[in-house]
Amino acid sequence: MEELHVVGYTGAFDDVPKFIREASPIGASDEMTKAVVEDLRRNRFVFSGNYHQYGHTGIPVLSDGTLFMVSMRTWGKVMYDAVYGDGKGDENQNYCAFAWSVWDGYAEENLPPESLRIEFKDIALMLAKSGVTPESSNPDAVKIFDQVLFDIVHEAFTFIYSGKIMDAIRDDVLEDVKESSAFPNFNVDDVRLAVGRVLCKKLGLEV
Repeated sequence: MEELHVVGYTGAFDDVPKFIREASPIGASDEMTKAVVEDLRRNRFVFSGNYHQYGHTGIPVLSDGTLFMVSMRTWGKVMYDAVYGDGKGDENQNYCAFAWSVWDGYAEENLPPESLRIEFKDIALMLAKSGVTPESSNPDAVKIFDQVLFDIVHEAFTFIYSGKIMDAIRDDVLEDVKESSAFPNFNVDDVRLAVGRVLCKKLGLEV
């Protein structure tokens, strides 16, 4: 099994769709914390717990699609460990230096760049591949599923028509796929197969 690691960053806490938030463990496991500390050290990222919660790229996204979302104090401890890693200083100082702001004299702030930001629809795809199935009654789940489904159909038509998207057929495909068993189970492979079947039917091809 692949070791858990950080694949990017997203944000902010208040913007995370409910079903993505609920798919992430409450609290931080040792494995998650280790992965985050290693990524912060490797990239020399330094930022406060305040940015972790409210910044555009403050939430680490792990390889299984879960998010590392912790309190400002906990983030302060994680950040201190990433910067120093030797446990020096008293416990209060360990987290206070990075919890609400980065204290002068400790480290220079270095935020994850925009190029490492992962959008919520892409996180939803990662969760789907990990077997997470949001409830169809969850409006956040349905909204993101619609966007993912739209992107899949858009890609299919772009491939077939070399960039010429036929809106009427695409909308029919969306409706047909949403009525199939693939929705709202959020299994990406099933959705792609359903799109293929519907496309063939619309184009008069044998399946």
